[in-house]
Amino acid sequence: MEKLIFKIHTPNAIKDTIKYALRPNQTEATIVLQVLQRYLVRIASRAQELNDEKLNAIMLAMALYEEGDPTSEFYNPELVEQLMQKHLV
Repeated sequence: MEKLIFKIHTPNAIKDTIKYALRPNQTEATIVLQVLQRYLVRIASRAQELNDEKLNAIMLAMALYEEGDPTSEFYNPELVEQLMQKHLV
């Protein structure tokens, strides 16, 4: 079985999601967001492997690491603030 590989143009995906979300049938928006989610998970995984402080700050700010996700039991607001102040301000 051949593996399907999807590419995604992130700026257009976000624009299209907003456009599709305004329609009664939101199937297109759901598909676009699912593909985008898969890529974000892969990006977060690679960022963890690299363990770069600047990249970690971005990932925390985007809640792509559990320590940066306020809904996670592993949320660490002190770490988020520390890295964001050091690298994103």
